[in-house]
Amino acid sequence: MESIDIKNLAFASLGFHAVFMALYLFSRRGEGVKFQPFLALVFVMLACWYISLFLTTAGVYVRYPWLINWITLLIPILAPSLYFYVLSLTSPSPWRIRHQPRWHLCFALTIILLKLPFTLLPGDIKLLQIGAGSEGTSSISELLLQLSWVSSALFVTQMGLYLTLSINRLREHSTRIRNLFSNLENRTLNWLRNYLLLLVALWVLGVFDFLGLADDYGWLVHMLWLVPFSLLALNQRVVFDSVAAPQSSRVQEPEIRARVRSSLSHEQRSRIGKKLRAAMQEEHSYRDPDLTLRKLSDILNISTHHISETLRDEIGQNFYDFVNSCRIAEACNLLKTTDMGTIDIAFAVGFNSRSTFSAAFKKHQKTSPSTYRKSDNFGALPNNQEPHQTSQKKIQNL
Repeated sequence: MESIDIKNLAFASLGFHAVFMALYLFSRRGEGVKFQPFLALVFVMLACWYISLFLTTAGVYVRYPWLINWITLLIPILAPSLYFYVLSLTSPSPWRIRHQPRWHLCFALTIILLKLPFTLLPGDIKLLQIGAGSEGTSSISELLLQLSWVSSALFVTQMGLYLTLSINRLREHSTRIRNLFSNLENRTLNWLRNYLLLLVALWVLGVFDFLGLADDYGWLVHMLWLVPFSLLALNQRVVFDSVAAPQSSRVQEPEIRARVRSSLSHEQRSRIGKKLRAAMQEEHSYRDPDLTLRKLSDILNISTHHISETLRDEIGQNFYDFVNSCRIAEACNLLKTTDMGTIDIAFAVGFNSRSTFSAAFKKHQKTSPSTYRKSDNFGALPNNQEPHQTSQKKIQNL
């Protein structure tokens, strides 16, 4: 009995939390407003879901059986809303829902229409159907039973499909931002990917529940997912702002255009490479912590596509790794020739935080900044390399 009380409290709290989040997001104005309506709709659907779970565990449906299925009738909108939130958050160009295929609407509408006949049944018959009333379900036609089963199966399938689409979209996003930005802080959306994976666990619980195998502790997974997800979603800023995002005519670069045959000759790439080298080694453009592909394009008066093509074909690096290799090259020199603190060096060469600097340094030098500074013998460095040899060699090959 105690576990039932905990479940009631948990689902009621989750429902209230989701309602509050939806109202707050619908009323919120300012940065990030382009994707907040979809996130708000996600919380509306979650509120319906958790309120329905509360009404079930609290026995409200037994006293008021006519409510059964009405609160969750539109729940098939949850999965596409979550997917649209991911799309709007990861789209470099202005995103519009009207540009999406109609099958998204048709899929959700089909499930809703399949649920509708059961929803319209009298309350006592619906109570018999869910096994909470007296014995016997002969009054329900075989067709309605089949429709109820098919709608549940389609909903589980729909959730699995949209979770897969969302995770794949975030994987593509991870590649895209490395071709556009030198600083990935608050842009990777790793938190969203991780919580989508946790939502997969909830989906598995939903499958178990559909098969009658769920235990009494599924509410704990819901608690661990929803509350942190809400806080992280509120703190997420726009990934592609008006300054950093590529222009609409360049939206497809470089992840799509990279698959197309090079449009530059070797001589043209070599000339662009020299300009890139000068911008980094002479102008020290990498010291700008907010340097983006578009900003570098404006500085050099070279299209972002041609810069990306040069980086890809001549250097074999994306924009993020190229800029950070230049930063690490100077950091190595400062570590060996000055007494500057690690955090001061990180800021001086263009990093925004110690953690980002340490991760990048270890990626390029295979050791930590402190270990690198302490090693007086260059031969003791990884792969017997001279200071910042790895980073400098890639720049000089432009």
